[in-house]
Amino acid sequence: MKYISRWDKKEEELYRELSNLSRKLRVPRIPEVFLILEVKDARGEVLALSEGRAHSFTRNYYNLMLAMATTCALNSLPANSFGIGFLSMKATSGTVYENDTIPTNASWEAGANDDTRSIVVGSDGTPEDPNGNDYVLGSQIASGNGVGELLYSACEQPTETNGYLTYVGTTWTAEWRRYFNNNSGGNVIVRETGLYLRLNFDGVNDYYLLIRDAFAAITVPDTAQLRVSYTLSYDMPID
Repeated sequence: MKYISRWDKKEEELYRELSNLSRKLRVPRIPEVFLILEVKDARGEVLALSEGRAHSFTRNYYNLMLAMATTCALNSLPANSFGIGFLSMKATSGTVYENDTIPTNASWEAGANDDTRSIVVGSDGTPEDPNGNDYVLGSQIASGNGVGELLYSACEQPTETNGYLTYVGTTWTAEWRRYFNNNSGGNVIVRETGLYLRLNFDGVNDYYLLIRDAFAAITVPDTAQLRVSYTLSYDMPID
């Protein structure tokens, strides 16, 4: 089995220090996100495992959280502006939304063969934009059984009944899982993952990249299956 660790010892020490300070000051700790990729062959044997932290919240994520927490409608001047200093969101289509409304109809849910939302994968290993301006995967791998494609399963949602949503001590943890099957007849290389969220602005549904991670290439051989898990952990500052 090929094991790829993305853990950084010094970084983990800083996270522990930050967690302790948050508790002492009784302020919310920043959400932590972890990413696991696991490849299994047709017999169920693990071929590759990559695990570590995700560092990939996008500007879309931060602008959405600010708008929801403050009930401030998205707005930017000049129009169609996206970037530093603008409270707007950019859809995977490239459309910028800033139309003085709070988005509704949010959904991570994706059924089988749906590659428009939830966990998605791609082949472009270009590092994440340092300013968080990524709004679409660099080169998304389409759902299907053709050359270079992976068949997307339905995304497994975190609920208290299936064990992917847990509360231990003061920490809430939610895990999103999705499986990708390779029936293409050849290897498929994965170098990026992301989370697309559906939102509705003024009656228009569109899709937004909230998380993107780039990493060393993961090979998914023919007939193999890739599991991608995003785990969001949030520690409350109160007992």
